[in-house]
Amino acid sequence: MQWEDMRKYIDSIQLGVGRDQVYWGLNGNGRFSTKSMYKWLENPLSGCHFRWIWKAKIPLKIKIFLWQLSQDVVLTRQVMKERRWPGDPKCSFCDNTESSRHLFFTCPVAKVVWRCVGMAL
Repeated sequence: MQWEDMRKYIDSIQLGVGRDQVYWGLNGNGRFSTKSMYKWLENPLSGCHFRWIWKAKIPLKIKIFLWQLSQDVVLTRQVMKERRWPGDPKCSFCDNTESSRHLFFTCPVAKVVWRCVGMAL
């Protein structure tokens, strides 16, 4: 689509005169509720390879965190850098790039923490 075609298309859009309103589609009355959001979040994702996360008998906030970790969207320095954060993407502990994998598993400090947790179990 060329610029002129796009301009004509946008100009042809008819806007209604009524007030705009927000509609929440996850429940029948159109209003947001935390209950409807939690209910939606607890439903298994179709085709998800991480279905075990949603079926686990753990708090929802932990499920959400594990899903974020599995999708590599936890706000690490690397992810923030990809989102145009001006800071340094290096780990504060060891100077490697701070990815989710690094922060929780391969960083020397994370390895010490995992060893301590393992001994405490």
